[in-house]
Amino acid sequence: MINSGDGLDARPYAGLVGGLHLRPVHVAHNGSMRNISLELTPLGARKLLGVPAAELAGQTIDLDAVLGDVAAAITERLAMATTWGACCAVLDQALGALATRASDWRLVDYCAQRNWHRILASGGKVQIGDLAAESGYSHRNLREKFVREYGISPKQAARIVRFERSSELVKSLGRTNRHTTSPRPSLSEIAARSGYYDQAHMTRDWHDLAGCAPSAWLRSEDLPFVQDTDRAFGAS
Repeated sequence: MINSGDGLDARPYAGLVGGLHLRPVHVAHNGSMRNISLELTPLGARKLLGVPAAELAGQTIDLDAVLGDVAAAITERLAMATTWGACCAVLDQALGALATRASDWRLVDYCAQRNWHRILASGGKVQIGDLAAESGYSHRNLREKFVREYGISPKQAARIVRFERSSELVKSLGRTNRHTTSPRPSLSEIAARSGYYDQAHMTRDWHDLAGCAPSAWLRSEDLPFVQDTDRAFGAS
């Protein structure tokens, strides 16, 4: 089941595709779940899924709505796999086949793509005015190009990138808390390293994008760690 803020969708899903989101999406299950997730770049989504990121922005939809019958074949083979190594082999073959399909990935807007990479390289810290000056476009034209390609504005993209950076650091903080006694950064230090004005700024973004404060997430998250191994599922 999925809850994206518009109410609970109680349909079962064998596979999901999610675009760039500006609010949390909660996936519910019956108490146990085995899954594999892939994080695709926007260009990767065009190449492998055959759709621009803008068409997926803010959505969580069935995998078969994007890939058709191919989705069922992939999920069935993954369900039959008995080890993580076997799952990876299924994905390698499936992704290789998808990569050979004809797609419009070369139609990506060069200006939008360049600004996307600038935002990523800066960790979401680049000023949008600087992007406009570098590209030679007005703020309005730059925004229109970016939204047409990615479904979100450059400012929103920078916000997501900062959040992703902070979430990785918070996850590392949680693992450090459990497994070592070495010095660890505070949440205020993580906020500064992630490009926020202060911890309160980071907390506001966490509430909007993750549905909770980073301190609350640390208290509730188990932070499971799956080793890169070819052993059967469930092995420790």
